[in-house]
Amino acid sequence: LNALLSRIIFNGITVTCSKHSDTIENEAITIDYEEFMGLWKCILTPYQPKDYFSIGNEKNLLFSAIFDNFMDSVVRMISKLDIKIVPIVDEENEDADVSYKPVNLKDFNLFIVLVDFLEAILLDKYK
Repeated sequence: LNALLSRIIFNGITVTCSKHSDTIENEAITIDYEEFMGLWKCILTPYQPKDYFSIGNEKNLLFSAIFDNFMDSVVRMISKLDIKIVPIVDEENEDADVSYKPVNLKDFNLFIVLVDFLEAILLDKYK
């Protein structure tokens, strides 16, 4: 069960943080992580039982498993991304400030979106 949960959450984070463009009836639509915020807020909200002796413990165990897999998936995703940067050399103006560019633009953009998503979902919940 844990392996299935891990795969679902990892794939969910991947889909959430990937920018999707589609054309529906000649209208360009871009989907970003904000479209999935309601889903993730619901999934990552701990269960608050009304009374102490209700089934809250089982649901809190499920929440713990989900949250642990969420964090493991984030760490696993970051470890797979190539987010190295290299300096851009300006041969004509050596005194100019150094600029940098990512080695892998797709991975770097995914990393930036992932950080924005984590900031939005975790800071909102766990201030």
